[in-house]
Amino acid sequence: MIAWYNTIIRDENGHIMGTLSSGEDITERKKAEEVLREKEEKFRELFDEAPVGYFEYDAQGRIVSVNHTELEMLGYTAEEMIGRPLWEFVVGQETVREHIAGKLAGTIPPDRGLERNYIRKDATTLPVLIGDRLLRDRDGKIRGIRSTIQDISGHKRAEEEKAALQEQLRQSQRIEAVGRLAGGVAHDFNNLLTVIKGYNQLSLIETKEGNPLKENLEEIKNASEKVADLTRQLLAFSRRQILEVKVLDLNMVLKDLDKMLRRLIGEDIQLITLLADDLGRVKTDPGWVEQMIVNLAVNARDAMPEGGKLTIETANVTLDEAYARGHIAVKPGRYVMLSVSDTRVGMTPEVRQQVFEPFFTTKSTFRK
Repeated sequence: MIAWYNTIIRDENGHIMGTLSSGEDITERKKAEEVLREKEEKFRELFDEAPVGYFEYDAQGRIVSVNHTELEMLGYTAEEMIGRPLWEFVVGQETVREHIAGKLAGTIPPDRGLERNYIRKDATTLPVLIGDRLLRDRDGKIRGIRSTIQDISGHKRAEEEKAALQEQLRQSQRIEAVGRLAGGVAHDFNNLLTVIKGYNQLSLIETKEGNPLKENLEEIKNASEKVADLTRQLLAFSRRQILEVKVLDLNMVLKDLDKMLRRLIGEDIQLITLLADDLGRVKTDPGWVEQMIVNLAVNARDAMPEGGKLTIETANVTLDEAYARGHIAVKPGRYVMLSVSDTRVGMTPEVRQQVFEPFFTTKSTFRK
């Protein structure tokens, strides 16, 4: 390929006498330009389609280029980002601005694996991992920085799920510890109670009618029977007692408990029952279920000294894979739900931290 250059020749009066032409072989130069153009196109393609976000900012911290991946991650157009300071797109703008100024001045090293939260166009945040590379001019002066951002939101979610599962495991271990403690205490207490009941029965046999001690012994007998019921509950809680498992209709259990619950909670608290039609059956110990409902009702009563509403609800529910991942003992499938709620504000975060600790109670905080 030849490039021609023409020069006009004029006489002393300025009249055109002719032209002088010269040619230059520019084949190699054109080939070099074509190779350079192809490389630039390839770089632009790699830059735009990279699996991570790429952007550059100048010595003033203004964005001068950004790839398509980052634009898609954050939801902006190139026009909305280029020319604006980088810190406008990051949570904690003042801190980030000072950090960027330090990197551009060379007093802070480039970031490697720094976590930041970027601000999307829809005002949500995106956790990212940042990696920097300093850009210098011919004199070695920092003229800007090229950075990558990697979306780590999936990793963060996995960490949160792992932390939640670990907390559930710790709670399960606390419950197991409480159960073992309760079972040990109940077992030893039951042995002592057997002796008390035996001597009480012997005393009742040997005490004649009309003896004033007879009535006291009867009260001891009644109290020991109540304590025996409590001991059985503790043994059941610790799984040291075989439960009498039956197929139950929770709606019928709640209907049978209705009058007793209303007496327990008092007139200042309204009891609301929302029972689902065609409720599925459950297999469990009826005494345990009744005791659980009564305990929840009593706790709700104590938490509402000035009155309120206690709502007990049943429903057929289907728990999916997502729910099961967040609850260790749950398998996906169909379940019967029993919900007990009240109009009290609920437990504080501090109380939730201690709720499974042995002998922890909040009763004193509800009483005046």
